[in-house]
Order: sequence, then structure tokens, then C-alpha cells
Amino acid sequence: MPTLTTTYPTCGLVAMPKNSGARVMALGLMLGISYEQKEMVLEADEIALFYSDGLVEAHNPYGEIFGFPRLRRLLAEHGEEASLGNVL
Repeated sequence: MPTLTTTYPTCGLVAMPKNSGARVMALGLMLGISYEQKEMVLEADEIALFYSDGLVEAHNPYGEIFGFPRLRRLLAEHGEEASLGNVL
């Protein structure tokens, strides 16, 4: 089965465990900050969602934040679909 290997920096919200309490510097915010790189291998039947903090921190016209709970719920309900773009 074919695989895809990708490398990503450990900054911002990327690969942060739920309720980890970790504090990290956002990518590109300050010169001279270095980041550890991680590698992820996806099998042909796996997917990954790459997103920015702008997704979970977005507010609707009523001032309600989108938030991690809503993102997790949408992934649980629609994660098997070809494109989450239509859901989000």
C-alpha cells in the first residue's frame, strides 16, 4: 500500500495533544527561534487535517467561538468524507 511522508515543525497548534497545556511560539513570529521537526507517515487510507489557529479561534456574528470541541465533533461526524472544506 502506498504511503505519504511529510515533515512539519512543532509549533503553534500542529500535533498538540488535547489538554497538554504546552506553550509554544508560533511559526515565523520571531527571528532566531528554532523548532524541532517531526515526521508523519500516512498510509493510503489515512488523512491529516492541517489548519491554523484562525479556524478554531473564529467567531460567528453572535460572538461564539468555533473552538476545538466543534472541530473534533465535525471530524468525528464527517472525517470519512472526501473534502472537509464543504463541512467547515
